[in-house]
Amino acid sequence: MLVNFLFKQSLNIFDDTIINHGRQANKPFPFSNGLLSIIIILGGHKGGLNKPKKKGEKYMIETVLDNIPFEINESQFLSELKLFEDSSEADEAIQLLKEACSVAKPKAVYIESFVDSRTEDTVIIDGVSFRSRLLSANTESVHRLFPYIATCGTEIEQWASNITDPLNAYYADMIMQLALKSAVNELVKHLTYKKLHGKLSYMNPGSLEDWPISEQKKLFSLFTDAIGVKLTDSFLMIPVKSSSGIYFNSDKKFVNCELCPRENCPSRRTAYKPHSR
Repeated sequence: MLVNFLFKQSLNIFDDTIINHGRQANKPFPFSNGLLSIIIILGGHKGGLNKPKKKGEKYMIETVLDNIPFEINESQFLSELKLFEDSSEADEAIQLLKEACSVAKPKAVYIESFVDSRTEDTVIIDGVSFRSRLLSANTESVHRLFPYIATCGTEIEQWASNITDPLNAYYADMIMQLALKSAVNELVKHLTYKKLHGKLSYMNPGSLEDWPISEQKKLFSLFTDAIGVKLTDSFLMIPVKSSSGIYFNSDKKFVNCELCPRENCPSRRTAYKPHSR
C-alpha cells in the first residue's frame, strides 16, 4: 500500500526497483531494465529505517544508478595521455583500458530530500544540520535538494591496486577518473531528465573553506546505501575516485570552481571568480 501510494503520487519512474525497508527488505519489485534501485526510507536517515512513521517525519527516496555504461573511445583516451597510436606505450595503455572496461562498474546514488529549515549559515536536511553560509545562500530559493555520492566503483579500484608498474599505475588512475566521470555524467543526465529543470548547480564538502570536509560524515549519514564508498578517519572517500555533494536548482548556476583558487586543476569546470559570492 505504501509503495503504491508513493509511486502514484510522486515517483513516475517506470524502470526502477522499489524496496520498502519498512516492510519488504530485500524483496525488490521488478520494473523494466532494473537500471535503478529505489529505497523508501522511513523516518529519514540511518536509525529510522524500521521505525514507524511519526508525526513530522518525511519519506526520502534513495535512488541507486548501478548499471552505468563505461565505454571509452580509444583514440580520445590516447590523446588525453598524449600517446601516439603506433607506440608501444599506446598498445599497453589500450590493453589496460580494455581490462578496466571489462571489470568497471561505476555507480551513483542520490536522495530526493527537502529542507527542514535554514539560517544564515546552516541548512537542515532531514534533521541533519549542514553548516555553510554558501550552501544556505545558494539554496535560499529552493526547498528540494539532491544529496549524492558517485564513484568509479570498488571493482575497478581493486583491479588497479594490483598494478605495480608506475607508468601503468598512472594509466589506471586516469581510467578510474574516467569511470568516475561516467558516473557523474549519468547522474546529471538522470537528474536533469527526471527531477530537475533549469540551471543545475552543486556543492561538495571540502571543496571550499566555507563547507569543510568534516561535513562528509553528516552527508553520508543520510544514505542507507553508499554504493561501496567509505570514509576514512580524515573524511576522505575510498575509492579515491569518488565524489559527493548536493545538487540543486538555482536561478544562477553555481559550481565550486568559481571560488577555488587552485591553478592548473584538471577538474576545473569554470574560471576562478573570487568576487562572485
